[in-house]
Amino acid sequence: MDEANNTFPCWGRGTTKWWMRRTKSVLIKRKMSYNYNKSLVKNSQDLRKNMTPEEKMIWYQFLKRLPYTVNRQKLIGNYIVDFYIAEKRTVIEIDGVQHKTTENTEKDKERDAELNKLDIRVLRYTNKAVNTVFNRVCDDILMKLGLTVKDLKPIKQKVKRV
Repeated sequence: MDEANNTFPCWGRGTTKWWMRRTKSVLIKRKMSYNYNKSLVKNSQDLRKNMTPEEKMIWYQFLKRLPYTVNRQKLIGNYIVDFYIAEKRTVIEIDGVQHKTTENTEKDKERDAELNKLDIRVLRYTNKAVNTVFNRVCDDILMKLGLTVKDLKPIKQKVKRV
């Protein structure tokens, strides 16, 4: 940090000078991010581009309307979580049938324990639940985040230009 200007060096955003206005308070907010396995970045990006139908459904119809920033396919440690809400320190996982095997169930328990050590709460829902009782899944997420339906942002309607 340059003490004279109370600014930080460029964090790799090309030639723009946006970093010159960053103050100490912003850096403190950025430090809340977690270390992650850099070899998983490409996988995370691919998963973000190729979401499952259930992930798309819950993302576009519900999570985008939350009054918090929700990150998709977020890297935390050696894991890629489906959705992460930093303000609430909450992970939302949408599990397919592959998670029902004994081996994967054990891996999920280990993963949840690791995330819990970081003081992150994990909410798990199955693809079947998202497809069959979508409203109940949404209500459960709202309840666990301490929100109501009234707290959701309105649905943005696409306007057709003639």
